[in-house]
Amino acid sequence: MQVIITGRHMEVTNALREYVTTKIEKLGKYLNILEAHVILSVEKYRHTAEVTIQAKRTKIHGQEETGDMYQAIDTVIDKIEKQIKKRKEKITSRRPKSVGEAGSPALGSVEPEVSGGLLPPPRVIRAEKFAVKPMSLDEASLQMELSQDGFLVFLNQETDQINVLYKRDDGNYGLIEPTF
Repeated sequence: MQVIITGRHMEVTNALREYVTTKIEKLGKYLNILEAHVILSVEKYRHTAEVTIQAKRTKIHGQEETGDMYQAIDTVIDKIEKQIKKRKEKITSRRPKSVGEAGSPALGSVEPEVSGGLLPPPRVIRAEKFAVKPMSLDEASLQMELSQDGFLVFLNQETDQINVLYKRDDGNYGLIEPTF
């Protein structure tokens, strides 16, 4: 990892250089850092620390301005650490499941067990209530065009049953009708 430290309107001392280098190296436990550019500047009573980190397929930038240079460095490193953690979280949450988890179970695979022998039941995280209005299918499709929601629950006037109209990935609408 290469750390480039530049001072504007100030001379970067060895102590300051070592402080910045150790802080940047600590970020290495979260990300494989290829290069880090640090610009330290002083203007009257404002001490500014600007850090740009280049990693594989990622560039992270942070800037902080305080009354003390060491405090500015600490704050900007904290900001960058939060950005790195947030980016890592986003990557791991978007990562697709492995083939064994996504499709049907492989031959000879065993279902995971919890201490009681069964998996805990899924929980309802959030419940919403919708006002169900009687309307025709044409009215429902017009309502969907005006709405920002991805679906519409309505009472179909023709069948007197609750239906769900939803937006499909191809831009068209899908209709869910109950059958008894």
